[in-house]
Amino acid sequence: MKLNLLKSLIYSTLIFSIACNSPAPKATVTKMTEASYLHQIDSMEKVLYAHPEAGFNKDAAQKTVNIYTNVVRDYPDTKLAAEYLYKAGEISSSLNHSLEAIEYFKQVYEKYPDFDKAAYCLFLQAFIYDNQLHQLGQAEQMYREVIKKFPNEKIAKDAEACINNLGKTDEELIKEFEEKNKKAS
Repeated sequence: MKLNLLKSLIYSTLIFSIACNSPAPKATVTKMTEASYLHQIDSMEKVLYAHPEAGFNKDAAQKTVNIYTNVVRDYPDTKLAAEYLYKAGEISSSLNHSLEAIEYFKQVYEKYPDFDKAAYCLFLQAFIYDNQLHQLGQAEQMYREVIKKFPNEKIAKDAEACINNLGKTDEELIKEFEEKNKKAS
């Protein structure tokens, strides 16, 4: 009897030991479908742009940026990836998340060079360095790159104007504008 009890105890201990040392089953993480993301984007954009007179809903804006970047992460070849990153850059810039905005515009410019707003992505990086981060040297360098890479586009003229106004105060710009108007009259 003692032998059977001892065998049962050893057997139970062995089974318990094996069970405790077995790896737990891995949780399966399912990726959202692209259609689910599109539905979320549609919903969040409606919230984000529902009441422009009430101002910018920062929580909705950040959630929208997160959804844009998640869909691009999960579906980098989606035909809307460049547009989503561009919008993420615009919203991030509006939230004064300057470095994030620059990174989104940079990704669009580098990964999707055929995107119709690629030139603007380069310009907007310069603009953020200029107006939000006040890194005038970096801004000028990027404005010059816009001019070099897109010399025949309107954005090159905008970049040239920005270079001419780098570092000037509002008062200086107003004074220059008034002087030009006097000369033109």
